[in-house]
Amino acid sequence: MSEKRGSIRIAHIVTLLVLAAYFVIIYLLNGVGIYNDSDQYIRMHMRREPAYPVFLYLIRSLVPSFWMQCTVWIQTVLVIASSYYFIRYVSDRFKLNAWCEYLICAFVLLPYAITPFASAMKVHLSCAIMSEAVAMPVFLLFFVSMHRAVTERKSRDIVISLLLAFLLSIIRSNLTVLLIAWLLTAIIVYLPRKKLIGLILAVAGFVSAFVIRDVITKAYNLAFNGAYVGNEYTNQTTLANILYVTDREAGDAVEDENLNFIFQYMYNVMELSGWSYHEAGDNAVSRALYLEEVHDRIKFETIEYSLRDIIEISTGIHDYIEYNAIAEEYAGSLIKILFPSCAGRWFADFIILGSLGVMRNIAFVHPVMIPVVIVLIVASVFIMIRLFGDEEVKNAAWLIFLSLLLVFGNAFGTAVIIMCLSRYMIYGFAIFYSSLAVGIVESYRKHKRNVVK
Repeated sequence: MSEKRGSIRIAHIVTLLVLAAYFVIIYLLNGVGIYNDSDQYIRMHMRREPAYPVFLYLIRSLVPSFWMQCTVWIQTVLVIASSYYFIRYVSDRFKLNAWCEYLICAFVLLPYAITPFASAMKVHLSCAIMSEAVAMPVFLLFFVSMHRAVTERKSRDIVISLLLAFLLSIIRSNLTVLLIAWLLTAIIVYLPRKKLIGLILAVAGFVSAFVIRDVITKAYNLAFNGAYVGNEYTNQTTLANILYVTDREAGDAVEDENLNFIFQYMYNVMELSGWSYHEAGDNAVSRALYLEEVHDRIKFETIEYSLRDIIEISTGIHDYIEYNAIAEEYAGSLIKILFPSCAGRWFADFIILGSLGVMRNIAFVHPVMIPVVIVLIVASVFIMIRLFGDEEVKNAAWLIFLSLLLVFGNAFGTAVIIMCLSRYMIYGFAIFYSSLAVGIVESYRKHKRNVVK
């Protein structure tokens, strides 16, 4: 065995030991993490995507006396295994030396180290009773399967990546955008080879994933909440961003008396609380940043609580599922009427929220980081374009392409409906920096080959 190969094998062992030591120590120091969202997962609330609550339910059924500890043990093993698999894949695929592998390992660990300090919830993700604890490691597996699909062009990897994208979509709804990324990847694989059957099956798989996702979600709610309904809360969440940038005069377009009363009632609550865009700064950036602060208050205190009180008083309905279905209908009707009058402001907010999401994928939000993030992204694009021009290093270009696709897709896909919190965006950190590091290494190797020639 060569000395270089021996050092790489030692690096694999060291990497696994570092991962195991880090996540085990995190568990021993912090134990099980219960946060604001944990209760809804435990109670199997209808707002939550089905996969993680069912995961908790199964463990709770098997080991009721210490199910939380068991959950965190499983999550810890999952994150160690998936992280190691990702690091090994990148290291072996691009023949990285030991120090480069350690760097990739650092990129994988940093999100777990940063989140307890940078996120609002101060959460240790691997130990938390939250869906991110499972979604993050599965995301790494998805990224690897996507890269295999575009570089090896085997239908097996296309199918595996679709299954992982689907699984992620029923773990966290903001990751449903991964199904779109998957379809684009399938088109990239099949279109140049003129595989019409492959393209047809890819589109069929894409459509089927949404249909099955809807059926599974409704079946979950039927089994655990007594009603065959989906996660009925999207309209109220979307209305929060729209109501925020709406002027009172927009209510003139609401002709239905009942709906107009609802609008005026909610607008009064929002205005009196100071949560309107009028209370933000004079520019679009200030307005978007203020929306991040008040989005949840508008969603819950202005919209949900107002609609609940109005519906309960006017109809006598107190069952959550029943009045929430009516609330979703009212919110959907208001969105259609109000949106045209505030589309410009909403779109500006969307662009800025998405841009902040991109920043949170790879850095933290601060004015000094804006030029840094821009330089990193431009550098990634530049390196990617150069690598695409050389067949020998094209695989590295695909690695960067997929990382950028998922970073931007997740950020702007999430910004359509809600603000881009750090824990929603942290998925992109490891894949972005690992891909950039591989791109730099391959560019250096390419330069050396050209010098030799």
